[in-house]
Formats: sequence, structure tokens, C-alpha cells
Amino acid sequence: MSKDDKLNVAIATSLSLDGSESTDYLRSEGPSLMDQYDYVMHGVVYKFAHIQGTKVEVHISHGGLLGRFVGDQRHLQKLKVDSEVFTLIRKNN
Repeated sequence: MSKDDKLNVAIATSLSLDGSESTDYLRSEGPSLMDQYDYVMHGVVYKFAHIQGTKVEVHISHGGLLGRFVGDQRHLQKLKVDSEVFTLIRKNN
């Protein structure tokens, strides 16, 4: 990464393009969200807090790598404590 590079980060509850749940996401047949990103991590939500107004913060553990995400609750409303999620990252060109 260079100083001016930007990342696109997404949090998803499923890797299926149609949003359906899959128990074996590493061996899925056909296209998935993983095809659209450079890096994908599996994690678990361990803390969810309202900050102010409609702003919330979500804390996700990716097997020891911790992430804190802040955003509008309408974008993060599907996330609950103990939810399994995927954090997807790609470099914007």
C-alpha cells in the first residue's frame, strides 16, 4: 500500500451473492463475495454499542485480530453479539 491508497472494507453475514447462509463457505460452488475482494477474514462480533444518535460501534474478533467499526446503525443492524461475520477488504484503484 502507498500513502494515498484507499481500501474498501465490507462486513457481511454471508458470502453467498444472494445472502443465503452457508455452513461450508470455504467449499462453496460457484461465485461468492470472496471473488470480489482481495482479502477475506472470518470473525465473531463480541461487542456492539450505541455511541450517539444513530451511530454504533461493532467490535469483531478475527481469531485474535480485533477490529472496531463505527457507522450508522442502518448499515450495521444485522450484526449482533456472537454473530459470525466476514470482513472483506479490497484496494480501490
